[in-house]
Amino acid sequence: MPKCSGANIPEREFRVAVVEEIADNIYSLKSVLQSLGYKVLSFAAFSSYLEPLLQFKPQIVIVDMMLPADGGYRVIRSIRSRTSEKSCLSLPSRLLP
Repeated sequence: MPKCSGANIPEREFRVAVVEEIADNIYSLKSVLQSLGYKVLSFAAFSSYLEPLLQFKPQIVIVDMMLPADGGYRVIRSIRSRTSEKSCLSLPSRLLP
């Protein structure tokens, strides 16, 4: 299992959250990340993601920036307004096969 160690993060399993609306993209991202040993939690309905995501305590959040109605930007703003420790990686879903 990948471990994360650093000044602010104790060594533990590395957790990744994925916020994406396209099921095939979620499957692809989860498959790759889990095969590398990461613990992954995904959210397809971005209207109900925030509380479970914060309880999961991921070290990084991968967000589809092409979510409807500027949803990707709203997701990142919501996460960052609730905690200062979340790193977000924006991913345009058009890049996925």
